Amino acid sequence: MTSDQLTKFYSRISFYGLMILYGIKLSLEKRIAFDRDDFVKTVKIDSSEYMVGFLVACTSFDIVRFNMKGKVITATYLDPLIVQTIQTEIEEMAKPNEIWQNWVTLINEYFELPFLSIASPPASVYH
Repeated sequence: MTSDQLTKFYSRISFYGLMILYGIKLSLEKRIAFDRDDFVKTVKIDSSEYMVGFLVACTSFDIVRFNMKGKVITATYLDPLIVQTIQTEIEEMAKPNEIWQNWVTLINEYFELPFLSIASPPASVYH
């Protein structure tokens, strides 16, 4: 993905979509699979079908790769530019909206991380 493509992607992504990608990023960092339905309930996403549909659409652009067995999602790849920029994008989108800020906190708690602690692991995790 190029910088221009990323800018266009972020200009069109919903906050739900951004939260899903953030969850994928944390899953990769922690090297853990997660339950789709539990994640959707925790983050208050409208439906697990939305989440899966969003992820499938992202795979067509090679933004994310994942395996799903039953309800368990194992993330295997997230585009490196998204890895580098997602924290800033989340902060900008969530800044004016306390509810969205709370959703970020819920995702961090789901993955047992402090608020917006998204330090990058070794690059090999994302390739």
